[in-house]
Amino acid sequence: MTSVIRIGQSKFVSVPIDEDSQERIFNCIRMLSEMSTSKSINEIFLMDTKAAYTKMVATEEVRLPVPTCPRRGVY
Repeated sequence: MTSVIRIGQSKFVSVPIDEDSQERIFNCIRMLSEMSTSKSINEIFLMDTKAAYTKMVATEEVRLPVPTCPRRGVY
């Protein structure tokens, strides 16, 4: 994640990273560094991350049709 910030701040990108995105990444890094010291942060971070990923996957599954094979049905 720190590489994303560094690249976003470099002069070689067409669109630099905005302050809001940079702050979110810093907060994520801070939380990850504190996870070993606080069980509540660990549980909240992992549960929220899992819930967000589950929601994202479910949205993609609804949005994308399942491919079918005319001879064998759904594969």
